[in-house]
Amino acid sequence: MKRLISMLLVLMFVLSACGGGSTDTGTVEPNTPDDVESSMREYATVYDTETTTLDYLVSSLSETREIVYNLVEGLVDFDKYGVMIPSLADSWEISPDGLTYTFKLKEGVYWYTNTGEQYAEVTAQDFSDAAKYVLDVDNESSMSNIMYDVIKNAKPYFNKEITDFSKVGIKAIDKYTLEYNLEVPTPYFLRMLSYVCFLPANGQFLEEVGDQFATTAETMLYNGAYIMETYEPQSVKVLTLNENFWDKDKMSISKITYRYNKEAASLAPELFLRGEITEADITLDVVESWLKDPERKDFIQPKPSTTFSTYLGFNFDPLYEDEYKPEDWRIAVNNENFRKSFFHAFDMNAAILTIEPNNPKNVLLGTIIPRNFVSVNGLDYTQLQPLKAFSDTSSYNEQLAKEYKDKAMNELKGKVDFPIKLVWPYNSSANDWAKRSQVVEQQLEKTLGTDYVDVVIVAHQPSGFNSNVRGEGQYSIMEMTWGADYPDPATFTDTFIRGTEIGWSYNKAFMALDYLIDFEYTEAEKAKFNERGVDDDGVETLSENEEYPQLMDKKATYDIMVEKAKAELLDIEKRYNLFAEAEAFLIDHAIVIPFFNSRGGYIASYCDPFSAYTTQFSRDAHKIKGKVILDKPLTQEEYKAAEEKYNTEKAEALKQQ
Repeated sequence: MKRLISMLLVLMFVLSACGGGSTDTGTVEPNTPDDVESSMREYATVYDTETTTLDYLVSSLSETREIVYNLVEGLVDFDKYGVMIPSLADSWEISPDGLTYTFKLKEGVYWYTNTGEQYAEVTAQDFSDAAKYVLDVDNESSMSNIMYDVIKNAKPYFNKEITDFSKVGIKAIDKYTLEYNLEVPTPYFLRMLSYVCFLPANGQFLEEVGDQFATTAETMLYNGAYIMETYEPQSVKVLTLNENFWDKDKMSISKITYRYNKEAASLAPELFLRGEITEADITLDVVESWLKDPERKDFIQPKPSTTFSTYLGFNFDPLYEDEYKPEDWRIAVNNENFRKSFFHAFDMNAAILTIEPNNPKNVLLGTIIPRNFVSVNGLDYTQLQPLKAFSDTSSYNEQLAKEYKDKAMNELKGKVDFPIKLVWPYNSSANDWAKRSQVVEQQLEKTLGTDYVDVVIVAHQPSGFNSNVRGEGQYSIMEMTWGADYPDPATFTDTFIRGTEIGWSYNKAFMALDYLIDFEYTEAEKAKFNERGVDDDGVETLSENEEYPQLMDKKATYDIMVEKAKAELLDIEKRYNLFAEAEAFLIDHAIVIPFFNSRGGYIASYCDPFSAYTTQFSRDAHKIKGKVILDKPLTQEEYKAAEEKYNTEKAEALKQQ
């Protein structure tokens, strides 16, 4: 009864006129995207994971990007077929040596406040000012490396080796002319420019709001399709159409409402059936029941595949409570045989059934970088040697797991107390994750024995989950997800190396003691590392764990392999092979355990699934810009027909770009 009352209260608070024109859950008349009326509609949905910031120059979290892409325009964008199109840039030229990109900006595009008041014209200087913000180490942008890896002199500026920003390769030549100078030719640079860290920001406004930038709707400016009218964390976000948006004629949604509820995952399907929301993520248990219901089966659509990859990361810097014996874990995790025992005991086939029971092979991965991301000479990256062996072979092997267990116990005897406590966290809002955690606990303890491991499942609140759990080292092994920022293997390596901000937020693979070699850092690098944490003598600790060995004069083997791959810029085949070798090293030594291609799943929607603008990689179910709301959801037959038509048109569009 309490649950029913709770649901009814939520329904009262959700906007009631945001879905399609019908709330009937029975058989609907066939319709196609071509039947859509031209009148404006409103869009609404619910969510359960709150973004920690809307500062798009600092945060790379998907919760931030999904909102910001509707609010702020960059130089380029991608149409519904994935064709790169001009956005704020009217045109551009690339120098013959591939090092200089010159953009001519649209004139008469303005920044607006959250009340719709015109603030200032968007100029080339806004891109320069935003880049300066990203490259200021004190702002702690998680995406600084994306920029300083390609822009001339950006890295020495970030490291404070130079202080004059005019020497960095980003210049406003005049009010409407922007120039980028690169360190080396970067063939995918144009596509990178759609990523959030390359978006503009008005420099005067940044100075006015200081460290409050993008903490509220009032401390942001908007030049995109929508303006954020309301931003109340853990309550509601309301976006209204920017009446002055330069491409307004292509927008058909006048208002977007995101309403927070910690039980959104379970409430959303019912809200959708009642016509209260326009789209709803559908969990697996609901999918199964709806597929058996002739009146509801047609509401289900598959989400588009993505470049997100989920893997299990071993924590080399455990910072959780003493009751879980973090010191024992720290010692044990630095034993390769210990890690390999889990690598081979983890039955991903059983675990994935909590997400995709129908076609598990379609989503399982043997590598970190997913299939169909990049290729060379017609060969998919995951098929390059020595990575191919992991891509084509399951890691689960019970006999090997037990053999590695025996080796680990012999090597760790007298150093740790068995069983080792394994802290496994999960997001309490994700029902499939909760079920998967139980599956993993049972299979690991059954295969390896409770004399060896004690799996402790810990539930955490969804808001701030990644920053509070992963970022604070509150785990032993954890599911981690990363999505590509640009079309090159380098985009996936950043979560594992020491030289990036984001590398410090994941499992700190560079702290694996058995793969460190002597290395002499520059004084600037030492200063940067020291800022992260020093002991009383000014020596880098790298961790809040005082007993962790000092690593100032060491560098991880994997980091060196990645640097070598990044340095190869002319021979793409050689570059990709070097990355494949580095990734194979990471997997072979069980520093991570590949798992599945994530961010897929199912959705119920009143929208045409093929109408919205895309990302630089593919369609994104959460991108609202350009979406069209239908009178009724597409039936499965209509969806298949629309998908076939879309794929034909997309292929033709990509040929002509």
